[in-house]
Amino acid sequence: MEFETAKTVAAFGGLGLGVLNLGISLYKDFFRKGNIKVEIEKSEIKWRSAGAYDFLVSLNVFATGKDVYLKDVWIEHPTEVFGPSNLSSKLHANKVVKHLAQDVLALDTDEYETEVKRLFKESDYTRDLCISEGQRKTLTITDRFDSERLMDGWLEVPLTGWKLVIDYGTKTISIPFNFTNTKPSETHAFNEWHA
Repeated sequence: MEFETAKTVAAFGGLGLGVLNLGISLYKDFFRKGNIKVEIEKSEIKWRSAGAYDFLVSLNVFATGKDVYLKDVWIEHPTEVFGPSNLSSKLHANKVVKHLAQDVLALDTDEYETEVKRLFKESDYTRDLCISEGQRKTLTITDRFDSERLMDGWLEVPLTGWKLVIDYGTKTISIPFNFTNTKPSETHAFNEWHA
């Protein structure tokens, strides 16, 4: 092979490697999307009084491919169960608590409220919460909601047919789950939902 031919082959080979490296860098930095895997560890609900419920959902979130930033998290049901003045099928979680080992639903109503207020001071906002690539976070969502007041009493809340929905910008993931009644003696406050 002549020297001039070798120079030309080397120049085009270097150009090809440069384009390949540029393509890989662009993919890694701009086109590759992060994904999350979510497992629900625990989902419990407790009837407190006529129409008032406290709930707790613990979940494991694992990011793959790239860092993931959460945009919104909510629980929803196909029927409108959240009240009292504006019926809705979604309840958004503005804050999440890092893994909660304490069983806050075992506390009485006032203690629960005090403890949740304390926890929310140390909690993270859901919006723009970063789950780094390869990182696993255990998060807990807990709050109180009211069902709708009907003419003949309060609307019963279904234990089955729920979904946890997480929007992380590029995708939305939906995980079906059922609530466990932590106060089985209060069965009158719940109903079974059938699709």
